[in-house]
Amino acid sequence: MDPSSAPGILRRAADQASRLRQLFRATDARPPANPEPEPPRRGQIIAIGSGKGGVGKTTIAVNLCIALARLNRRVVLVDADIGTANADLLCGITPTIRLDAARQFGGTHHLEDLAIPAPGGFWLIPGSTGPMADRFRTDDSGLGPFDEHTLARTIARMTSLSHEYQSVVIDTAAGVGDVVIRAMLSADRPIVVLTPEPTSIADAYALLKSLAASTTRELKVDLVVNQASGETEAKETFARISRTCARFLRVEPGLLGWLPVEQSVRKAVRARVPLMMAEGQGEVARGILGLAQVLVDAEPLRRAGKSPAGSDRPFGAAGSRDGRTGKVR
Repeated sequence: MDPSSAPGILRRAADQASRLRQLFRATDARPPANPEPEPPRRGQIIAIGSGKGGVGKTTIAVNLCIALARLNRRVVLVDADIGTANADLLCGITPTIRLDAARQFGGTHHLEDLAIPAPGGFWLIPGSTGPMADRFRTDDSGLGPFDEHTLARTIARMTSLSHEYQSVVIDTAAGVGDVVIRAMLSADRPIVVLTPEPTSIADAYALLKSLAASTTRELKVDLVVNQASGETEAKETFARISRTCARFLRVEPGLLGWLPVEQSVRKAVRARVPLMMAEGQGEVARGILGLAQVLVDAEPLRRAGKSPAGSDRPFGAAGSRDGRTGKVR
């Protein structure tokens, strides 16, 4: 090689190396051609049911929403107690539009557009009353105004609210209707409310039996013992139904917590003021706030794919994790 041509060759090699470095830097700065999309984060779906009426299910649902809102959650309550909805009464409001206005029932509104602000900082989709219940009945052939397809679509729309709200609370009807079963099996946290009364225990077991028979998955469900005379009665009630479930259903429900009998609840209902906003709040209000804290604390477990149900340290009436009064430990 002619020595006189060496400087030119070196310059060309240096220029080529410089261009390669620029190319690599530009490639590193560009995002991947097909980045892996992050799964959309959705809120927690809580469905509350009871085997029989009169156990305080809707009272717990309304005040639980207020407690969740106080914990900085964006909350919506769907009153799915078709035909006998009354969450709006407990809130002291009179809706001008209700669930039957949704497109699923022949109305013109999207379900999410029916939400109205409720006292305590949450949103309420008011349920329908009276003739609306007829749309959920089917004839002997299984076909009717509210058929299987409409049922599935309605429950899917309710649960899709979790993409807009951090907590979606569905207040179902009492009993073991199709809407109740579908809603509770679609929830992250199905909760059954019962009292120590024998009829309530029997009907709560009937609901748990229907839930277990309607799914092939392991049933994870929590219980709230309401209107208990104290911790002993609450735990005895839970133990009684828990043993029966384990023996005949192979289901082990968890005890989310218990709430005592308290006159403040009746006064708040009669005044059409949510208990969490009434004067003279007592142990029930503190206990409901404790239940909300359990649900919020369980969120990281749900997102990690772990089941938070079946906690052996439930909140009791005064918000203590071991069921006794005092501070959370």
